[in-house]
Amino acid sequence: MLAASPRLNELYIVANWLRDIAPPVQLPDHPPGYRINTKMKLRHGRVGQPGHENLVRAIDPDVLNRESGLSLDPQDAAYEKSLSYTLFACVRAGRLDQAMDICANHEHAWLAAVMRGSLPFRWPAITSRDLTGQVDSDSMQPDPAEVWTGNWRRKLWRQTCLRACSSPTLPVSTRALYASLCLSSQSMTALTPLLKTWEDHLWARSEMLFQDRIANQLEAMGGFWEHGMKIGGHIAPHAVYAVSEDHWSGEVEKVLAEMETIKVEQGLDYRDAIHFAQLNIIMGRTDQLLESFADHLAREDTPQTESRQWAIVVRFYTHLCLFLRLIGYEVSLHATDVILSAYVGILESQGHGQLVALYVGALSENAVDKYASYLSRLDVHLSRSEREAALRRCQDHGLNVGEVAVRTAATIARNVLSRLPRADGPLPDPVTGSVNLTPDEYQLCRSVEWLVYDKSTHDEALNQANRMIRYFLGIGRLATARFMHESLPLDLVRTSPNHDFEIPAAIEFVYYRRFFTLMNEFDKLPRVEEFPENESVPKKAAWKEAFVVTIVVDSHIAQGWEVRMSSSRGVHYFYDPETRQSQWDTPDGLTEEEAQKLPGADKYLKHANGGGAAATGGSAVQVRASHLLVKHRGSRRPSSWKEANITRTKEEAIAILKGYEEQIGGNPETFAKLAAEVSDCSSHSAGGDLGWFGKGQMQKPFEEATYGLKVGQMSGVVETDSGVHLILRTG
Repeated sequence: MLAASPRLNELYIVANWLRDIAPPVQLPDHPPGYRINTKMKLRHGRVGQPGHENLVRAIDPDVLNRESGLSLDPQDAAYEKSLSYTLFACVRAGRLDQAMDICANHEHAWLAAVMRGSLPFRWPAITSRDLTGQVDSDSMQPDPAEVWTGNWRRKLWRQTCLRACSSPTLPVSTRALYASLCLSSQSMTALTPLLKTWEDHLWARSEMLFQDRIANQLEAMGGFWEHGMKIGGHIAPHAVYAVSEDHWSGEVEKVLAEMETIKVEQGLDYRDAIHFAQLNIIMGRTDQLLESFADHLAREDTPQTESRQWAIVVRFYTHLCLFLRLIGYEVSLHATDVILSAYVGILESQGHGQLVALYVGALSENAVDKYASYLSRLDVHLSRSEREAALRRCQDHGLNVGEVAVRTAATIARNVLSRLPRADGPLPDPVTGSVNLTPDEYQLCRSVEWLVYDKSTHDEALNQANRMIRYFLGIGRLATARFMHESLPLDLVRTSPNHDFEIPAAIEFVYYRRFFTLMNEFDKLPRVEEFPENESVPKKAAWKEAFVVTIVVDSHIAQGWEVRMSSSRGVHYFYDPETRQSQWDTPDGLTEEEAQKLPGADKYLKHANGGGAAATGGSAVQVRASHLLVKHRGSRRPSSWKEANITRTKEEAIAILKGYEEQIGGNPETFAKLAAEVSDCSSHSAGGDLGWFGKGQMQKPFEEATYGLKVGQMSGVVETDSGVHLILRTG
């Protein structure tokens, strides 16, 4: 029958769902026993005595039906009312076995029999074929103990229950319990007192429609299943339903529509958004439901993202759309996208950024734009690692990282540029502008950062950076243009090592680099207005000399040299990022003074490397060195952090030091590691590093040995009053 009627099958599913969500069954709080107090009063002959005029004359189950106007002892009546509510809760939850056990445990065997009567008649021996006519070999020989089950006179039982639920002599709770067992349009009124929630009312109507349909169709098949009449032959279920299905579906719509006006005692009614959705889904209006909700979201100027209930509703509709899509139901793409977009907005407002990519990935056509829009609204002060993590999260949900990055950068640029001045008209004076970035300028510069995380967008990062630099120069914002250039990693120029300088964007970016390097040097010059025409000749000569030096230095800087620090050796070196050439010695054509002006020199290059030569300005040349000290008993202070009293001889100390020299083998890393472990100097904590020092700051033998070394070279044994040393010159 279920296979033949899709509507009946849907009702069956709805009824099962409503049983599953039924409230838990609360057992009656009363000692077991059958009408104990009434029985006791009858035994003591109190019938008809003052105060007991209305007491029943017997205690059989049918006494209330038979003796109109009489009643049980009040305590027994209250208990049976409580028991009726408990049994209804079992019926409501589809737990008939539990209901029968409760009846038996509380000595109401007759009520257990009533419950058992609701079980449908089943006879495996004559239901061994499915609708396709295939034989089920396992069921052809049923267990003799289970030839048939259920109530084979169920029609008679239903008629009896209907009479009981309409009997005016029975308590309201008892009539309602009978009504729940034989749900039909006739019993619905009697059942109403036990229906408290919206779900209770929906269950009653769904169960009533289902039970009525089953009973009517069994009757149409010859009545065998309901009251034992011999069936007149096989009737295909499809033939039974062919005529009446449409008409019955109309009756279903009419009954379920009553839920729109039902008033409930507990909980929310049909006006609740979830109940509204549930009823429309049950009535087959899913498409209209989703379109209606999407239209509501589109009309909402300020969605209630702060409301927890609103968030729950939108989440429900979102998951409904995704579930329907999962099971192959064709859902409106427009409605789905509107609903999912609204939920993404709620996730953003609640700080659940890690879930945004998951739901954006479920959008149909504008998923990339939606996630890019989300990224564009992230806090501009997030670290690079946090931004990259947010971008790459979309890859786990089917989105292209490169496409999202490009859209994100474009979205930010479009929004910010609409608030910044246009780059037209005469060029402004770049000197007069503020050196501080505005929040919009900072956000625009950082927008290009979205393009540096994935190799596929590195070329676009160069193009976008060049556009930004052009724009900022065009509006006189030299400081912002410089910041834009410096914020982009230089290794992006090497995206294509063999072809960079055939790419116009790479060439343009490199020349911007040279331009800003020159600007940095010119910033160090005295200003022209500081030397008017009537100024002294020496000052004019000084200005001219400084200008010439800057131009000469910048001619070398334009070649791209900069100073870096070797992490392995702890010494500086010279590097040209354009050619990727590196060397320890000062590049040919650069003087010591010119080397001091290279990028990174202020940080890593204190003075020129040459030993003994005077530095510019007349100050002594400084050097940098690390050492490993071994003290002996003749040392100026024969104790160290390792030993409070050192007793070894100088010869023994030298032998130990030579062993260290052999172990180091000229390797700076090994030197630093060994110095940290065994050096008797307090500099062991820095790997033996003594920092920069000049002449006259160290003992003469140590100074002469250090200045006699080249950078990166290690000495042999050097003796001083402190002990014996190995020295590594590092600068």
